[in-house]
Amino acid sequence: MSVFTIGHAGDYDEAIRQRESAAGAPPLTKRGPYTLPDGSPYLGGFASPTASEAFAHLDEINKRGEWAVYELDAAWPDDVWRGHPAEPFMRLKRDAVIVRKVEG
Repeated sequence: MSVFTIGHAGDYDEAIRQRESAAGAPPLTKRGPYTLPDGSPYLGGFASPTASEAFAHLDEINKRGEWAVYELDAAWPDDVWRGHPAEPFMRLKRDAVIVRKVEG
């Protein structure tokens, strides 16, 4: 089962275009957990088992249009985790390649 994420459409779409036009460029990835430069933890990117749930989350946070849904090369539930018990969503537990933007 695939994993879907959300991201700022302008930034992600531009990064995807740049990588597609640059020979040998590495694929764009969504980050899993890592430590930010200030030493604080980043728990990993938003993860959803379906594109429709990811779109519903965009609607909940009122970001549809500004943000978009992307399919990842990751497996549900193996590559996701509950980053924080109070969060109503799952997060990536490893970096994952962005496969495509999901229209919707």
